Amino acid sequence: MSKPTFRERLRYRSDQFFQSGFTLQLFISSIIIIAVIVLFFAVVEIFQIDPGPDYGANPSSDEGPYWPSVRLWWVITHILETYWLETGTFSQILATMLTLFNFLVFAAIIGLVGSRIQMRLEQLKRGTSRVVEDEHIIILGWSGKVVPIIRELQTGLEDRKQVYVLFTERSIDDVEEMLRKSFGRRGSPRWVIRQGSMTDMKDLQLLSIERAKSIIILQRDHGSDRGDAQVVKTIMATAHIIENGTDAGQAQPSIIAEIEHPSMVRLARAAAGKSSVSIVEPLEQLSKIILQTARQEGLVDVYDEILTHSRNELHLTPVRDAVGQSWEDTMFSFPKAI
Repeated sequence: MSKPTFRERLRYRSDQFFQSGFTLQLFISSIIIIAVIVLFFAVVEIFQIDPGPDYGANPSSDEGPYWPSVRLWWVITHILETYWLETGTFSQILATMLTLFNFLVFAAIIGLVGSRIQMRLEQLKRGTSRVVEDEHIIILGWSGKVVPIIRELQTGLEDRKQVYVLFTERSIDDVEEMLRKSFGRRGSPRWVIRQGSMTDMKDLQLLSIERAKSIIILQRDHGSDRGDAQVVKTIMATAHIIENGTDAGQAQPSIIAEIEHPSMVRLARAAAGKSSVSIVEPLEQLSKIILQTARQEGLVDVYDEILTHSRNELHLTPVRDAVGQSWEDTMFSFPKAI
């Protein structure tokens, strides 16, 4: 294989420059500007360029010839300004070259700052800042179930201030558009969208999982063994963040995970460790509901009554005083219960 040519080396170095960070680009640009100033200053000193009376010095006066600092200032002003008029031909050529370099310098600086601002706007679109919320509900993964889940939570919780943090690998603009179409702009729930990988610890730490109310981990629209494996990995990462991020005595958020295959349920519970996890098997549970409603006429009305948010509802309340009591004592502890 032939050795790289000078043009290829130069192109490679320029690519490395544009791929480097903003600080390094600004540093390299400053070095180039200083090098050009030193080069032109050396030329001016060697050829004894006459800066002219605009610089407050006269070589024919008792002050003697121009000091080097005067010629250095002459070079700098021609880089920063463009209106200085020279008398000699060589001075005019040199001043023109400095003026052209002036255009290149400021164009490069404006380009660097503009690209930095554009990069920052792209980061804001991707949602790379940390979520600063408490008691928020986190939904990991995007599927067709997200909108119905948020709608049911809004109706059931009856809390318009509830914040929903949606974490997905899809584009934030696409998710935002779908949510706007589903909920509209007036009366829509409060949501925060972040983009990243469900199994990346750095991405998950941006969601403030340890301060959340609950974490819902969803499958993709088309579940598979690989989807279950991703859910298990997400449970493991989420549980690790909760265990390391919560203090002793602090209430930990609950984890609700969707598993397609029953064979993965045991592994999912083991991945949660000491954290509380509720496994939902949609296919298994839906099959059981269909079977029971087929065997018992009218059971579908019972399910409809319990699961809807109109008429009678089903709510669970923890009763710590009932721990250790018999069933009879527990029943008499609620005299107004039906």
